[in-house]
Amino acid sequence: MDSLLAKADAIRPAPKRRKIDKDGHHKPSGSKQAENSHDKTLNSVARHTALPPSLRLTSPPPEGVKKYNHIANKKLRTQLTRQSTLAARQKALLKDAELLLTEEAGMIEAEGELEKTWRVGQSEVVQAAGQEAAKGRKEWVLDGGPYLSRYTRNGRHMAIVGKKGHVATFDWQTATMHSELQLGETCRDITFLHDHSHYAVAQKKYVFIYDRDGVELHRLKSHIEPTRLEFLPYHWLLASVGNAGWLKYQDTSTGKVVAEHRTKLGACNTMCQNRHNAVIHLGHQNGTVTLWTPNLPHPAVRLLAHLGPVAGLGVDPSSGGRYMATSGRDGTVKVWDCRNWKGAVREWKTRGGGAELEWSQKGVLAVATGGSVNTYAKPAIHSPFTGSVQPPLYLTHPIPHRPLISVRFCPFQDILTIGHSAGLSSILVPGSGEPNFDSSEADPFENKRARREREVKNLLDKIQPDAITLDPEFISSLAPEPKLTTAVNDKIEVPYAQLPRLERLRKMRGKNKSLKRYLRKQRKNVIDPKAVGLAGSCVLVSG
Repeated sequence: MDSLLAKADAIRPAPKRRKIDKDGHHKPSGSKQAENSHDKTLNSVARHTALPPSLRLTSPPPEGVKKYNHIANKKLRTQLTRQSTLAARQKALLKDAELLLTEEAGMIEAEGELEKTWRVGQSEVVQAAGQEAAKGRKEWVLDGGPYLSRYTRNGRHMAIVGKKGHVATFDWQTATMHSELQLGETCRDITFLHDHSHYAVAQKKYVFIYDRDGVELHRLKSHIEPTRLEFLPYHWLLASVGNAGWLKYQDTSTGKVVAEHRTKLGACNTMCQNRHNAVIHLGHQNGTVTLWTPNLPHPAVRLLAHLGPVAGLGVDPSSGGRYMATSGRDGTVKVWDCRNWKGAVREWKTRGGGAELEWSQKGVLAVATGGSVNTYAKPAIHSPFTGSVQPPLYLTHPIPHRPLISVRFCPFQDILTIGHSAGLSSILVPGSGEPNFDSSEADPFENKRARREREVKNLLDKIQPDAITLDPEFISSLAPEPKLTTAVNDKIEVPYAQLPRLERLRKMRGKNKSLKRYLRKQRKNVIDPKAVGLAGSCVLVSG
C-alpha cells in the first residue's frame, strides 16, 4: 500500500506545450532548462540552427507590403492588405521552400577558352550521360513524312502526325503504343488536350478529336481548314487558326465556341502560346506578329517583325513569358522583349531561309534551319546586343533529311525532338529540361487514380476566358486613384472637357431649363394613337 501511495505522489500534472521563440527554437522550461544548460553539444548546435521561415507557424510580415490607407471602407482595406501581405510573403519564401534547387542545372561547361561546347557531338554526350538519359537519343524512320511531334505536359507521352495522314500516340519511355491511324488525307498539326487520353488532329477540312484508343469522338465543323492547334490547359480551350485567317477558341469542357476572331491577314501557318498569360501569338505572311485574347476582337499587340513571311514563333517559359523569338523567310532570327516592344534584343542571320523555333523549360533556344539544329543558352540569348551577330552557340547537330518542320523539347527531360521528311530524330541537350517537377501540376510518374483526381481538380479550377490578359496580375487589382478632382480647395481649375463623366453630369444638372421647356412644347403636337382612342371613348361616354 505504501508503494502505491508513493507512485501516486510521483504522478504530476501534464506538462504544458513547449513554447517556440521568434527564431524557431524551443524554450526550455523547469528542470529541462538546467539539463540543457550543461549540454555543450546541444548549445553549440542551437546557436546556429533555426527553423526555416517557410516551416514556422507564424512569421513577421515582409517589408515593402503595399498599403491601402486611401480606401475608406475598413473591411475592404483589411482584406486587400491581407492579400498583399500573403502575396509578398509567398514571393519572399519562394527560395526557402525550394529545398531541391541547391545547384544549377547541368549544362556543358568548357574548361578553357580553346574548348567549345558546340564541338561536342551526340556520341560523346550519350557516353557521358547515364543509362536512363541515354535512352532519349533515338531515330525513328517513317514513310509518311514530314512529321510533327507533340508532348504531354508531364513529358511522358508523345504524339506524332505525318503530312500524308499517319497519326500515332505512345508512351516513349516504355515504348507502349496507344493508337495508330492511317487517315489517308492531309494532316497539318496535332496536340494533346488535358492529358494523353484525348488529342486533336488538324486534318484537311476540319479538326477531329480522338480518344486514347484512336476512336473518333468529335468533328469540329466550325474549325475549317486548320493549319495550327494549341491547347490552353488552365482554361480548357482549344485554339486553331487556318487558311481562312480565323482564330477560333473551342471550350473542350462544354463544347461551345467561346470566340471567333477574323485576323484580316490571310492564311496563317505559325502559332504558339505564352504559357505565362495564355495569350496566342500568330505569325502572318506579311511579316507581322499579332497577339490575341478571347475578350478582344482586335489584336492586343501588332508588331512588324520581318520583311517576309514569319516562319517560326516561340515564347520563353523560363523568363515568365518576357522574351519571344521569331524567324522569317528572310533568313533572320530575332529575340524580342515583350515588356516594351521597342526593338529586337538580338538579331542574327541563318542559312537556309526560314527556321523553326522552340524554347525549353530552362531557356535554351533551338533553331532548326537548313540541314542542322543549333541551340543557344542563357544569358547570352537575352542580353541586348547591337548588330546582327550570332550569339554563342551551345550545341549543334547536323540532320541530312530536309525539310526540318518541327522542333519540340520534352518537358522534364534533356531531349529535343526534330521532325523531318524521313521521320523523327531525338537528341540530348544537357541542361535544357527542368529537373524538379511539381506533382500537382504535372507528374511524370502518376498512375490512373492520380490522373483522374488531377483531371477533376483542374476542371473545378478552370479559369474563365475573360481572365486572359497581357498582364495576368491585372485581375484582383484596384483601379488607380483619379488624378482629376473638383474639390473646393483646389487652386488649379480643371477644364470641363477633362472632368470625369460623373462630375460633368453634376454640373449639367438643372442648368438646361430652356431645352426642357422647348421639348415640352413639342410633345403637345405629337399624335399618340392611345391618347386619341382614349379621347374618343370619353366623348362617347359624355354623349
